[in-house]
Amino acid sequence: MDIYSPLAERIGIHELKDELEFLAFKELNEDAFETVTSRLDVLVREGSNTIKYIENELLEKCHEGGIEVEISGRAKSPYSVWQKMQRKSVNIEQLSDIVAFRLLVENKMDCYKLLGLLHHFLPCSAW
Repeated sequence: MDIYSPLAERIGIHELKDELEFLAFKELNEDAFETVTSRLDVLVREGSNTIKYIENELLEKCHEGGIEVEISGRAKSPYSVWQKMQRKSVNIEQLSDIVAFRLLVENKMDCYKLLGLLHHFLPCSAW
């Protein structure tokens, strides 16, 4: 996990990195893996409507701003959640960012327009 996962990330094979971390975490720290994955499943299941709502709101705002965007929301991987819990010495309920959203646009100009739009509707003080 300490060699191949960072290497996969470094060369841009993020799916392989995630799979390596998932499998290694499951094998090397089974108790933590079970605890984190079961709690993540519950939190994501309870928040699935919220995730869809946020995706739809973002999509609507982007279309109003004339930006074509592809949006996806997902729970962070069990290993990355566990790492953050260890680093911050907190439990999973105290983490505020176990869900991530990815917004894909066609070009740099749309990227900057999207950033401006997000800052307008979600000022940094709201983060």
